[in-house]
Amino acid sequence: LTGTTILHQVLCQASFSCLLDEVPRIDNFPEPTVTFNMELGVLPTDIPLKWVLLVVLLLLCYLYGWRPLQLFKGMGVPGPTPLPFIGNLHQTLKQRFWNPEAQLEAIAKYGTVSGSFMARTPILLISDPEMLRDVFVKQFHKFTNRAPDSLRLNMKPQSRMMIRLVDEDWKNTRSTISPAFSGGKLKQMTEALNSCADLLVESMGKFGDKNESFDTKELTGAFTTDVIARTAFGLDVDSQRN
Repeated sequence: LTGTTILHQVLCQASFSCLLDEVPRIDNFPEPTVTFNMELGVLPTDIPLKWVLLVVLLLLCYLYGWRPLQLFKGMGVPGPTPLPFIGNLHQTLKQRFWNPEAQLEAIAKYGTVSGSFMARTPILLISDPEMLRDVFVKQFHKFTNRAPDSLRLNMKPQSRMMIRLVDEDWKNTRSTISPAFSGGKLKQMTEALNSCADLLVESMGKFGDKNESFDTKELTGAFTTDVIARTAFGLDVDSQRN
């Protein structure tokens, strides 16, 4: 019985060795190919796998990095030409964020409605009065969240600005601020607003009398500071003359 077992093991080892000799070495394997069985009398074509992967990669780049940037073009909305994946981010960084002069240039160049992209996120710039009335009044309930999730900054104090708040947080803040802008409260602010406006006209008149140019941004910034200090805090800081 022991001899039979040993003979059986020897035969199994010999058979396994023969099978290993018939298996080709790894370095002799041919390059992986994908075979397409072409009909209509065309011979089968062997395409290397790397070319198939390259085509798939280019297709994914188109679907992910280029096709979403054609949104405004398909809608007929004018705007600067975006680059794949980054959109108009390079132009925004060059012009700086929240640059009113750049926005005025875009309005003069593309009209009252234009579109751009922050990476793959579409941004619509509207300056048409009728459309703005729809956004802020008639269809206001559809525009509670100004910025999409991809553009929200979770960093204080920017994240606590009202234009950055969303959902219930925005609703609670708006319900707190809205009573301050009622008709009665605005009438009480009229005297303070007129006083600050008179100082602004006086400052501009002095430059006019001397036939000198002035920085509009500096004057209006001081006017805004005076208005906020007077109406919100009851302080007379006189930023326009100091």
